[in-house]
Amino acid sequence: GFETPYEENHYKLFINEQASIGRAKLVGSLRADISPWIDLDETLSPRAAFIYRLFDKTSVRATGGTSFRAPNAVEN
Repeated sequence: GFETPYEENHYKLFINEQASIGRAKLVGSLRADISPWIDLDETLSPRAAFIYRLFDKTSVRATGGTSFRAPNAVEN
């Protein structure tokens, strides 16, 4: 088994976008982990946040999302 090297390719992709209208801001992001062990649709992690500026130094933020934790070597 040690004569042939073993190779695993893991990749990550992160996309972030935001839009502002007056005092309101919407932020959205998506993370994708590409693993040889898990299907891509199971690793997608979307997130979103709505930010509203009440005053110059005060904002209110509502956020939500999901996350994916890559399995470690023992779990694989």
